[in-house]
Amino acid sequence: MKNLPCVLKAAAALFIAEFLFFACAPFTGGNYGTLVIALPGNGSASPAVTRAAVSGAFANTLTYSIECSGPGSSVSREARPGVSVSIPLNPGDWTVSVTALNAAGHSIGSNTVPAAIESGKTTAVNVPLTIDTSGSDITRFAVTGPVSAAGVINADNRDINVPVPAGTDISAVYFSLIHTGVSVSPASGPLDFSSAQTFTVTAENGNQKTWTVAIAVTANGDNPTPPLNTETWPPDAVLQPYGLSGLIQPPGTTVSLAWASTEEMGIQLENPGVGDYNALVARIEVLTGSTGTEDSSMAALGMYTYDLAYTYSGALFDLSIVCVIGSSGGLSSSGTLILTVTNNSAGGSYAWPDAGKWAPFGLSGLTQPSGTVITEVIDQILPYTALSVTLGTVGGAAYDDLYGQISVLLGAAPISSSGASGDPDRGAAFMIAGTNTIIVELSTDAAANETVVYAIIAPQP
Repeated sequence: MKNLPCVLKAAAALFIAEFLFFACAPFTGGNYGTLVIALPGNGSASPAVTRAAVSGAFANTLTYSIECSGPGSSVSREARPGVSVSIPLNPGDWTVSVTALNAAGHSIGSNTVPAAIESGKTTAVNVPLTIDTSGSDITRFAVTGPVSAAGVINADNRDINVPVPAGTDISAVYFSLIHTGVSVSPASGPLDFSSAQTFTVTAENGNQKTWTVAIAVTANGDNPTPPLNTETWPPDAVLQPYGLSGLIQPPGTTVSLAWASTEEMGIQLENPGVGDYNALVARIEVLTGSTGTEDSSMAALGMYTYDLAYTYSGALFDLSIVCVIGSSGGLSSSGTLILTVTNNSAGGSYAWPDAGKWAPFGLSGLTQPSGTVITEVIDQILPYTALSVTLGTVGGAAYDDLYGQISVLLGAAPISSSGASGDPDRGAAFMIAGTNTIIVELSTDAAANETVVYAIIAPQP
């Protein structure tokens, strides 16, 4: 099953990619050298950033922020532990700064070194770090079951209070938390919060702090109404129906749009880094208990996509992330991340969109090919107007029917296509540039038994 961000991902292949290389590439021409920095963690054989006394368990909670400044440009990267980061740079003298960020996104150590970049050569740099290993704070606490509620943290007193609605059974409570240490106890629920519970966070250096968490059943603890078209991170009451209670906004990012309904929830973030994307993916997989599929084939150019299908409370959900690091035509100059979750439990009850739904894309009158069965329809207005229809029957006739209709209605030949007539896997993309850029893609996937037609009105570059 395809989620609407697949529309965005497909559009990215056409709309974003042609701008992405120039927008994200830190060099100005073909004569450049490569800077390599190996980051500690996950068994990295020869890290350029020394691990010092930091354990592997603690190293894996960190994110590294890399800043390079030199001739004609500056470059920013974020990465997980245990990777080797390669950055193409203009030849010349550069200043390279590496900062270690803890789980809360706070700096716990940084250092700056010079690097001389030569054209056509690879330069490896060593950036030794002294990391503060004393962190033992709880920076976020949320109840995730049987209701969803965020805790109010008093860091001075090291106590956390969580209001929940009247009638909530607090004898078996599930929770999620973020801490800056290497371990916390207790680490999971359910716990009986009929009386306050004590949590102990152990720092990497062995120091410990205790935190008291109390849950108060109040008449004012009712969940808020899900927001539509807001500019704030959705509260747990909105995230909970999608099984994502406890998912938090990456530090340093800005929510430019959030929307929610009974069938779909989405968030658009500006200023994301690789660490933000990785943190969201890791947390989502913990919360859902499922593993998704990541496409990082364009990582060198700053583009990542992620797809996940999972079940929660008997419902089937499709989740996708499209993340562009750095400027891209029409999107934020600092990058954009779009996370969308769709409830796909409706199964085969979908109907072909009427002419009014297709009209914004210049496809008024597009009809369902004879003999096909619709398995999914996603109609989205925010953050981009987009429409996706998945047909469960793959066949040459169905593909040729849609291909012919789209060509006639748009009055245009495809800008790209793959697969010959009779090929079980075929694809075509159409793009109409005007006041808005309209992208329409048609694809077949024999293995998935799908034919998909999807359209998006993309922002003008």
